[in-house]
Amino acid sequence: YTKSVDGHRGFRTTLGVPLLRAGVVIGVIVLTRSVVQTFSPKQIDLITTFADQAVIAIENARLFNETKEALEQQTAISEILRVISSSPTDVQPVLEAIAERAANLCDAEVGSMYLTDGDTLRLLASKGPTPDVVRTVDVLPINRESLSGRAVLEQRTIQVRDLLAAGADYPLSHDIAERLGHRTVVVTPLYREGKPFGTILLRRHEVRPFSEREIALL
Repeated sequence: YTKSVDGHRGFRTTLGVPLLRAGVVIGVIVLTRSVVQTFSPKQIDLITTFADQAVIAIENARLFNETKEALEQQTAISEILRVISSSPTDVQPVLEAIAERAANLCDAEVGSMYLTDGDTLRLLASKGPTPDVVRTVDVLPINRESLSGRAVLEQRTIQVRDLLAAGADYPLSHDIAERLGHRTVVVTPLYREGKPFGTILLRRHEVRPFSEREIALL
């Protein structure tokens, strides 16, 4: 016997049936009765069948989403290759296409492309999924005070869950985040002949880390 939040009489008899996928529990169906009355074997078998059907539905949805994501990625890559072939001597449309597709596919507010210019990183493209004006920083120093600078120096992808809480590690990026309003950022270096020569960066205005799949795509 329990009491609900509003103080009324709760349930007495409970039945829990696990949702099993390949022997792993991914959820549960719970039935309750306000009286002491056990569920019959026939009823338990029926709920077990419902649980099996729920697992099938969940798996189908997962496979559909994976196929949809893979198709979207392939479409984006095809579109970028088309831009490359149509602009063999002009890199700007290619960088803009990559920034835009990356922001769209990874559900980011902004995708930005920076290329090295001496001891700085210079912005060449910045695109977002909405028509709103994209606010950016045109030049970044290649040092460890900025996220992009450190990604180039350390030659690795870096994600920060919340830049507003990372002021000690990335003071310049923290100041930029305060000014532009973004929170979660991931940046990966661009390589040519084994050496980084720029970065691609994604920003979210909320604290919501990018998934492993999104980082791999970036």
